[in-house]
Amino acid sequence: MLDIRTNILLDKETHNLLINIASREKKSIGELIRSAIDAVYKKRDEDIIRERTRVVEKIKALRKKMKPLKGITYRELIEYGRYR
Repeated sequence: MLDIRTNILLDKETHNLLINIASREKKSIGELIRSAIDAVYKKRDEDIIRERTRVVEKIKALRKKMKPLKGITYRELIEYGRYR
């Protein structure tokens, strides 16, 4: 459901281009713009989410491979770092 109106300013050349495409495809200019937004920005957003999910899974896999540090205290780590 469309319930928010947005106004945009276009130059005459872009507006005429959209009129021609809309006429050819039997769509409104609004439909063309909405589908362009979906194609460009929603896809980009989905790609970002996919990439972040992939990175999180990779981090989880690496954490499983790590050996826990048992018997080492923070003080020992600090002291070790001071003399390096």
